Amino acid sequence: MNTARGANHLPKLTILFGAGSTIGSGMPSTPIITDRLLQLGQPNTPTAGQIRPFFSELSNILITHGGFSSVNFEHLLHAMEMLEPLLGNYDNHPFQINDYFRPVLKPLVEPTESTQQLLCNGCSISYWRGTAFRQIAQLFSESVSNSQPKETHLADFLSQLTPHFTLRLFTLNYDDLVDRVQLPWNDGFVSNNSDYYQPFDPKQFLSQNEAPAPLLVHLHGSTRFGYAQDGIFDIHKYKSPEVALNHAQDKGFSQNVNGKMIFSGPMISGLSKIEQLLYRPCPYGYYLKSFIDNVLETPRLLVLGYGGLDRHINEWILQFAQLHGRSSKLAYVAPVETFDTQAVIGAAANTLEPLCRKSQLPYYGQNLAVETALFPFEDGQVSHRLIDFLAK
Repeated sequence: MNTARGANHLPKLTILFGAGSTIGSGMPSTPIITDRLLQLGQPNTPTAGQIRPFFSELSNILITHGGFSSVNFEHLLHAMEMLEPLLGNYDNHPFQINDYFRPVLKPLVEPTESTQQLLCNGCSISYWRGTAFRQIAQLFSESVSNSQPKETHLADFLSQLTPHFTLRLFTLNYDDLVDRVQLPWNDGFVSNNSDYYQPFDPKQFLSQNEAPAPLLVHLHGSTRFGYAQDGIFDIHKYKSPEVALNHAQDKGFSQNVNGKMIFSGPMISGLSKIEQLLYRPCPYGYYLKSFIDNVLETPRLLVLGYGGLDRHINEWILQFAQLHGRSSKLAYVAPVETFDTQAVIGAAANTLEPLCRKSQLPYYGQNLAVETALFPFEDGQVSHRLIDFLAK
């Protein structure tokens, strides 16, 4: 194993955390998040009679009339994004909408009777999206409070990496487990006169990319994120998820781009993540740029618990493999017994060593390593093997 060098001269390591990186620490999986929404308003639940079972009804429509074999919370949020252009009366908008931005779906698509009944209770799409965000944030907050002492394994793992690398950590997860690790994280949110929230400073964030301080990016949002006051669309980071929950309301769509609504929830979710990332620059546009820059600039990439379902992530992992070629070091850790190189990491042919499903795992080649571990690792040697591979 390489010995630690001066902090300013440590090689960079780009780390990508997917949902599988924290499920072992007690964080909710996609099925658990989905079930939370589907149970809202159902009989014999705490919300029975208080709220309509909107998400269950929407799920039934997608399965019954849409041919879906199953539906998760991402599908539900995406369906709501698609419904908005069908429902709004934009001629009554206080400002005249140029035809270049006018939604084109409404005159071409007639909502089904089931859809019309679903939306006849007067609650807007924005209301239900806000309900979803609050429920998801609350679920993660409850899970974090019950995660001790497992979350200390995450701190131990990162503490093993810090003597050898300058960390550039990108997480797709909403939980704040990484934030709780006592490292001097730079995430672009800066102190101000408030003692309970921080605004995002793009200049500060960009200037710190070359600094030795570890970088932390919640690429799809965080339970600590919420809106600023006075109706402003800016995202603030609050001191805790419990405080942020009071500022997690959905504010409808923030932009109409080429006839498509760009929604402004405090989390990037649904199946239109790339539009939300691009058209909501603070912090998400800067975060996406940072991810792309670090993947392309750094030949070391550690992927933990990522299932390969986000196209905007996969494409840049593919570029990582193509750009760095044989000089790349890519380590993939996931709780699976089989591994499909092309499907999960999108590696280009002849760029990384081919890995067949019959390959013995764990697998360590010249520039590709695969571990089938569930984080936190039961095998204490996994961390050492990964560091040895990435530090060569």
